[in-house]
Amino acid sequence: MNNKRYHSFAEYAQGEYNAKPNTNRTNDKQKLAAQRAKFLGTCPYCKQPNKFIVGTNIITCGNEKCEGKKVVITREDGTEYVKYIPYTKILSEKGMEIGNTLFDD
Repeated sequence: MNNKRYHSFAEYAQGEYNAKPNTNRTNDKQKLAAQRAKFLGTCPYCKQPNKFIVGTNIITCGNEKCEGKKVVITREDGTEYVKYIPYTKILSEKGMEIGNTLFDD
């Protein structure tokens, strides 16, 4: 009898029966593509799909030509300065886990 301690059933199955590790990612390619598109969403300014930067917690606009949000700053002397802020979204820890699971190829 094996005296090794396991902390979960998955760990036991991997150790004793060489089972593949359990992943939360689907094997269905169409469903995976739909999940990725829903997770990313679209840029609110140019309506193009966003992209996830793997290994980080950042989603940004996938359109390189998108300028983002237009901000007009009026200086004290009356001149206007136009600045564009690119669209980015910061994910929570759970969101980052989901993104890394969906996009880890």
